Amino acid sequence: MSYVPPGVKPQGLSQGQHPVYLVEMKELDHSKLAAFKAQAVFIAKYQAVDDATEIEQVIKFSGTKADFYAGQTIERLHLAAGLPEPIPGEPIDLSALQIQLSGVELLLEVNDKGYAQGIIVPEVLGEDVI
Repeated sequence: MSYVPPGVKPQGLSQGQHPVYLVEMKELDHSKLAAFKAQAVFIAKYQAVDDATEIEQVIKFSGTKADFYAGQTIERLHLAAGLPEPIPGEPIDLSALQIQLSGVELLLEVNDKGYAQGIIVPEVLGEDVI
């Protein structure tokens, strides 16, 4: 753990679902992928609606079966933004995604360790998304 001044308490979101806004989304440079043991990594930064607590989600593609869940998160962000589903193998327009999600409330699932686990889009176009 790094230095923390007196009186500074760690912030985070507890386990469960939290309403959030997407603040930033970026793709990591290829030179940094080795640290993640991945072929592509996106970092989504969210801010809680209630208290402005920020939390980041690592969306990692490593060529394994777990890529299904990373892809699902990307697809849900596009769905919430009202954008077409991204085409597998094609680049994502992150600036368009961020612009369309500006001010859109999402539900973020946080696991028992305090990590962002996934996005839940409660209702889009009258359909429940699980």
